[in-house]
Amino acid sequence: MHSGIFSLTYSTKEQIRYNIRNLILTQRGERKLNLGFGINWNNYFFHNKSKESNQTLREEILDQCEFWLPFVDVEVILEDYEHTLD
Repeated sequence: MHSGIFSLTYSTKEQIRYNIRNLILTQRGERKLNLGFGINWNNYFFHNKSKESNQTLREEILDQCEFWLPFVDVEVILEDYEHTLD
């Protein structure tokens, strides 16, 4: 059953996946009532990649997940530049 323009999630695993995706795709400061929510992705996605920038992005993702999604235990962050988030 589909109601509205957004698809419903029926499992906890699927909801967590959407929560992480939302967190990563939101630019920090974009949500007016949660200014700290999100990743400063402009600092990473539109600049040259380096080991330092990858490590900083990894740390920012882990810090944001720890703060906003404390029920999620992030064990691995895969860097797959060819893969989409679908």
